[in-house]
Amino acid sequence: MRACINNQQIRHHNKCVILELLYRQKRANKSTLARLAQISIPAVSNILQELESEKRVVNIDDESQTRGHSSGTWLIAPEGDWTLCLNVTPTSIECQVANACLSPKGEFEYLQIDAPTPQALLSEIEKCWHRHRKLWPDRTINLALAIHGQVDPVTGVSQTMPQAPWTTPVEVKYLLEEKLGIRVMVDNDCVMLALAEKWQNNSQERDFCVINVDYGIGSSFVINEQIYRGSLYGSGQIGHTIVNPDGVVCDCGRYGCRKPSPR
Repeated sequence: MRACINNQQIRHHNKCVILELLYRQKRANKSTLARLAQISIPAVSNILQELESEKRVVNIDDESQTRGHSSGTWLIAPEGDWTLCLNVTPTSIECQVANACLSPKGEFEYLQIDAPTPQALLSEIEKCWHRHRKLWPDRTINLALAIHGQVDPVTGVSQTMPQAPWTTPVEVKYLLEEKLGIRVMVDNDCVMLALAEKWQNNSQERDFCVINVDYGIGSSFVINEQIYRGSLYGSGQIGHTIVNPDGVVCDCGRYGCRKPSPR
């Protein structure tokens, strides 16, 4: 049975495309957005008006254009919420604040931590957020967390974290949102790397793979411009491919995974 797509779904998709383009381009006029999104200028105008009414984008005068021949330049509304981006492992946290336009604010930080329990890890994340909240007291600062291992991005649950001393799932999103009163987004660290490559690489490849060799070996696949996750969000866990059934025990509990013996 074929699924039908209605006009509302198409409009929502086009809004997401326009927002993504503005995040990537930082600023653009209607004709540029129409060309990149491959939709008509009138359709772009309607979407921008709707986004402007939602206070998600703003229009500024473009002084480089001849007067009377420009509808101005559009950009993401700068007064929106900021985001504290964290790359989290049981032994370290990397952090960078980004404003509403996803431009970096402040300095990049690398922190070594000691997190023997899930509660200790959440406490370290909370301390990091509170420290940046004091630096920017007038801003709402949400959290975006890149976590190694198997992550459910919908529920925000860290299902398995092989390098951690615990083996139970951790409801990262729920617990932090309840404690801090902000929005929290959680995903796998390799998925975050793939998304960064997709957004920042000007070659705009539709299909590619990102491989991360760090504390272990992980990867993420982009197929037809979309992250491929797999049915259990385990896609890309190449470090846990069994290469020797009689090998040493892995952090995941199985024997002979690629990670314990990367050579």
